[in-house]
Amino acid sequence: MSLSQAVTNISDLATQIASAAEEQSSVTAENTRNTESNRNVSDELAAKADEAAQQAAELSNLSHELQQKIYRFKV
Repeated sequence: MSLSQAVTNISDLATQIASAAEEQSSVTAENTRNTESNRNVSDELAAKADEAAQQAAELSNLSHELQQKIYRFKV
């Protein structure tokens, strides 16, 4: 192999490495965006779950109050 061919091979390898690094960077950025999106959805679901728990507690209290009123009405 001549020196010229070796330099060409090294240049080709450097180009392939640069291309792979660029692709890896792009994939990493996409993964970061997806992770952020998943975190946002998780936060929203947690907030909705808290809201649902509060509403369930309120409904339970209202049900208890209604039962007491019905009991008084019967007596």
